[in-house]
Amino acid sequence: MFPCLNPGNIGISLEWKDCLPLAKQFGFEGIDVPIDPQVPASWYQDQLAQHGLKPGGMGLPFHVLD
Repeated sequence: MFPCLNPGNIGISLEWKDCLPLAKQFGFEGIDVPIDPQVPASWYQDQLAQHGLKPGGMGLPFHVLD
């Protein structure tokens, strides 16, 4: 396990990519990833790598119980 930022849970309403430097600055090792099916997985991987972060939990673009 590692410290992971979930921006929405603490009231941060910035775009996901704008939260990456904040996660690193405040000592998080990872950040939750909001999955968008129109965005290639490689984009998320590149963004995380640029900031030295790991993927945490992932928000799926649908409700599991629907």
